[in-house]
Parts: sequence; structure tokens; C-alpha cells
Amino acid sequence: MEGGTGDLVVLTCTAWILPQLEGTVVRYYLEAVDDVGQRTVHPAAAPAVTHRYLVGHVPPPVLINEFLADNAAANPDEAGEYDDWVELYNGGTVTATLDGLYLTDDLAQPAKWPLPAGAAIPPGGHLLVWCDRDTAQGPLHANFKLNRDGEEIGLFDSAAHGSVPLDTVVFGPQQEDVSYGRWPDGAGEWRSLDPPTPGASNG
Repeated sequence: MEGGTGDLVVLTCTAWILPQLEGTVVRYYLEAVDDVGQRTVHPAAAPAVTHRYLVGHVPPPVLINEFLADNAAANPDEAGEYDDWVELYNGGTVTATLDGLYLTDDLAQPAKWPLPAGAAIPPGGHLLVWCDRDTAQGPLHANFKLNRDGEEIGLFDSAAHGSVPLDTVVFGPQQEDVSYGRWPDGAGEWRSLDPPTPGASNG
């Protein structure tokens, strides 16, 4: 909230969700309304799009770790093409199996592209997915591209586990051949990375 003097006022509120039975998918969103009726929600598309989790389920510790949405000459795929990509990172201590998980560039369509059967990431490891809308080139080529002017990326759990979001990122305009990634791997801070570090540690 911004006051009349231009100073930024930060308000912290706390809420609790009542205990639910194991196996229940809990959906929720945040809404703030000021005293003149101005309203904002999170996620931005709520209530059509919500945060959600499956009670009792421990999801794999896999995150969106880095992406490049404007690849002109940074790094080619196996066909020698300079395509967009998303890097996933396993921050856990055991191998993470990705069967049933989905990657998307539209948070309202969580099941847009299923990760290939048998895909896995070792502890502390990375997996690169090419976002080129050319699935015929191989199992790690997604059916969507990234928009360098800005959009969103989501990693979602399986339908059996409620299709809950494991990680999402919404980004603005990107620079050519400069990726955007967590610093260091798996952390909450995001930085521009020049040069990019596909398949390797960010820090």
C-alpha cells in the first residue's frame, strides 16, 4: 500500500487453514481490499486459478531453477538449434522421479506437457527441457515455446496428486542470450545469468 507521501507501507497478515482429511485437495487464494474498495488477488487470475495442495502428500523437491526465453546464440540443442529452455533442479537427497509431472507456460493449463516416462533427476542434479514446440525432436522437447516479452512457467504434480503446483514463476521481458535463474540453485532469489548455466550449477 502506498501512502500520500509516497512512502511504502508494508502490512503483514496471517491466516490459518483448518485441518483437513488426508487426501483432500485444498484450494485457496489471497485477496486484499483497501478502505476505498481497491482489490487485488494472488494468483492474479484468482478465483479461476488458485494455490492448492494435497493434504498428506510430500511432493518431490524439484524446482524450476533457470530458463532462457530468448536464445539467439547461447547454447544449441542436439539438433544445433537455438531454442528456449527450462532447467529443473532436484534439491533433495535422493533421486526424484518425474513420472506424472507436467510443465506448462500457462498456469491455467497445468497438464499442457507431460514430462517423459522414466525421467529422473539425481540429488543436486539438473534436467534441461527444450521449449521449442517440436516434440518430434526428442522426449525432452516440450509442446510450447517461451515468450521473451514475458509470461509464466509452471511445474505441476500428477493428476493422482491433485495437479498441485510444485513451482511457478511469472516473468517479464527477457534479454537476448541472458537467462534468469535462482541464486544459488534452489534458492528464493532470482538473478539474470550472463552467461547462462544450462544443466550446471547457478552459483
